[in-house]
Amino acid sequence: MARLACYCGADMTDTKGPSPHLLNVFLRSEIDKALSYNPNICLWDLYTGWDELAECDIKQCMFIDEKKDKIYMEKEAISHISELHIVDEISENSSYYEKWFSVANVRCSKGNALKILSDYLNIPIKNTIAIGNDKNDISMFKTAGLSIAVENASTEIKKMADCTTLSNDEDGVAVFLESLIG
Repeated sequence: MARLACYCGADMTDTKGPSPHLLNVFLRSEIDKALSYNPNICLWDLYTGWDELAECDIKQCMFIDEKKDKIYMEKEAISHISELHIVDEISENSSYYEKWFSVANVRCSKGNALKILSDYLNIPIKNTIAIGNDKNDISMFKTAGLSIAVENASTEIKKMADCTTLSNDEDGVAVFLESLIG
């Protein structure tokens, strides 16, 4: 069964969930409600194809499935589309029963957001600081003048950062910022 993942990460379907009829009524009602707020919403179906997804003005989609091979096959197919990029994924070594990955439009990244914000505030990009812990922070790290990884970040992310601070559980961001002004 294909799943529809909402922006907030909540699953709207599950193999152990409501009956298909009730689910279709619920989904149709939610889709109609979303379209009433914004008629330009791009509705995409897994069976339509990845090229159509790339043409949608999406921010991010998450793909989740218990079937590891299916998830990795879909991820491989998406990785060849230049308008999309994989921003995050569960570790292949994870023992969690579901596998997942997130894909975003290449124009939608923290790095692009940092550029837009620094331009708007008239702050040179070399005077910006990015603090992060995950793959979705890579574009921001590459863009910022200084990049900081928190201690609980993966080894890959720590290697990309200019330096490391304490973990998020130890208030690493606050400790780093206080060290700049204190």
